[in-house]
Amino acid sequence: MVKMMQFQKGDVIFKEGDSELCMYEVASGSVDIILHRGKDDEEKLTTVKANGVFGELGLIDYMARSATAVAAEDTSVTVVDDDSFSDYIKERPELILHLIHSISDRIRVLSQDYDEACRDISTYYRGEKSEMSGSFGERIKKLISFGRQNA
Repeated sequence: MVKMMQFQKGDVIFKEGDSELCMYEVASGSVDIILHRGKDDEEKLTTVKANGVFGELGLIDYMARSATAVAAEDTSVTVVDDDSFSDYIKERPELILHLIHSISDRIRVLSQDYDEACRDISTYYRGEKSEMSGSFGERIKKLISFGRQNA
């Protein structure tokens, strides 16, 4: 089923760990994607704006949500469930390209973070000073968090 839903600023759309087979497309407003919401190591991963999609990985890999989605402002979304996904893509073929770009961007960022972390670890173990753009510990923590959310 494809349906429209409205959320007020601060409403939780879904929580990290939830299992649901649907994706969301932002019609208006924006949605923050947050890792470890409400915990000491909470981190905002991104903000999805109008025409952006989120939650699509749940339709692709059938895994639990890896982060929490919260309305950053009053927001309207189109909810596309598993049964309607194929028809929705047929009606809007440009969306599949958008999904591919979105997933590709995530892979690229993860690959860059992994490469930087490996170089930093190598430098650290050689006892050399590193010219890192940010703290070594924070970058390793970010990489570990990303790995856990995608495990």
